[in-house]
Amino acid sequence: MHGSLRVKYLEGGARRTETELMWNDPAGRNGLHASRRGIGHLFGADITRTLCDSLGIRAICRSHEPAKAIDAPYVEHSGRIVTTSSTRAYRGRAFVIIVDPNAISDASTLRDAAVEL
Repeated sequence: MHGSLRVKYLEGGARRTETELMWNDPAGRNGLHASRRGIGHLFGADITRTLCDSLGIRAICRSHEPAKAIDAPYVEHSGRIVTTSSTRAYRGRAFVIIVDPNAISDASTLRDAAVEL
């Protein structure tokens, strides 16, 4: 996905899916917080864990925040999220992640499957 999680799954309110998928980002602290961008939310590892567990998934792969993944895909939230950059903008390196669903144990597996473009 481009951005990240839909908060609707977590707080039950009606939200615009496009906005949340585009602008929600993982944060270093637990909970749900307003984004510094003025749109979307920042969410913590607790929310990532709850959503992954409720959906029965092991990891989330996202392509957003290229500065976070400037040199390589970036893993956070206890191995549940990998952020990669799909652009060379911001002086970064572009990557694609080739997914083998049988080999995924966590986001580190996804990071290791990244191929630089």
